Amino acid sequence: MKKYFSFATFLPELSLRRSGRLAHPFCHCHQSLSSSTLVMTPRLSKVVLVDMDNTLVNFDKEFGKRWAALRPGDEASPVLNREHFELEQNFSHELRPLAEEIMSQPGFFIAFQPVEGAIQAVREMLADGLSVFFCTAPLPLQYETCVAEKYAWVRKHLGEEFLSKIIVTRDKTVIKGAVLIDDKPRISGACPNPEWTHVVFEQPYNRKVNGVPRMTSWSEWRKVVIPLLSATK
Repeated sequence: MKKYFSFATFLPELSLRRSGRLAHPFCHCHQSLSSSTLVMTPRLSKVVLVDMDNTLVNFDKEFGKRWAALRPGDEASPVLNREHFELEQNFSHELRPLAEEIMSQPGFFIAFQPVEGAIQAVREMLADGLSVFFCTAPLPLQYETCVAEKYAWVRKHLGEEFLSKIIVTRDKTVIKGAVLIDDKPRISGACPNPEWTHVVFEQPYNRKVNGVPRMTSWSEWRKVVIPLLSATK
């Protein structure tokens, strides 16, 4: 039997404090309560936002495998070692429909393998007292499968208790946090000065980005993230 959840089920998990309002890592998202009410909210200086595609999960590897199955004569998938973050920019106009077809296949998003060391790093962050949320942008043309399968992936690889740590948004600048680990070279949106510091998770298409903190692997998370969290206290 399928399990259905209300939107509230997936709101970020919050820690206890006394306050007059209810807050969570969404920009300008508060609910007034009486001053005597115990309210749960994370300390923003300990909130780490983690992107999913090509940061937590290996999007390009699964895409490349499916591309090779459909076009075995190609020397290599155009997505491997790609130059552009936006996937469609790496294909000719003639091949873009095939790329969209692959991403629309049921089971595509749940088939991803975790990026090496990612699951261990998330558990280490939690063990160190940090609040970790998965901040992910759904693909607009594949939202029917993309969003549902992202939840299914988290349940499969981390457990049902992590479902409340998923934030699905097309604009990450409006999300509160201290650090955002993300492979996207530049992140922009409605908030010109997001509260988080962008840590670039290295991929071929973001290697030319300079002047921002960078992680080349998950084994570096403490070396890169902890100093940034300390600076926000």
